[in-house]
Amino acid sequence: MSIQVEEDAATTTVAPTSWEVLLRAGFRFLGEWTPGEDESFRLDAAAPTDGGVYSFVVDDVVMYVGLTQRGLRQRLDGYRRGHERQRTNARVKALILEALSAGKRVKVLIASPEEGSWNGLPVNMSAGLEAGLITKVQPAWNILGVG
Repeated sequence: MSIQVEEDAATTTVAPTSWEVLLRAGFRFLGEWTPGEDESFRLDAAAPTDGGVYSFVVDDVVMYVGLTQRGLRQRLDGYRRGHERQRTNARVKALILEALSAGKRVKVLIASPEEGSWNGLPVNMSAGLEAGLITKVQPAWNILGVG
């Protein structure tokens, strides 16, 4: 997978990445966050119970990339609840609510790569995929992606 990067003599910036890049790479569209009542939202599809990598897309631009080992359904539900003590959940929940309040669509893409090995040692392909995407795409909602 190759992502176009614009280079400046003094600084390197990453152009917003279209969700189509992830779809071509094997991610699948799961559904959309839809607004509810009183600062709430819900996913309009049933997420799988297996782990994997997920992405939130706003205006067809990849805004967040995450990983879960314990199950996509449980992890995505954590954003919906957004407890204050779980800082990432609370922060991303606020960003989702802000986008929905502005009338934007927030899509959810998922991928569940097969586990691999290297020289007989186990390799967590999902963790590698998440780390690689955050480095290359620099999604605006990821702490590591904020510049």
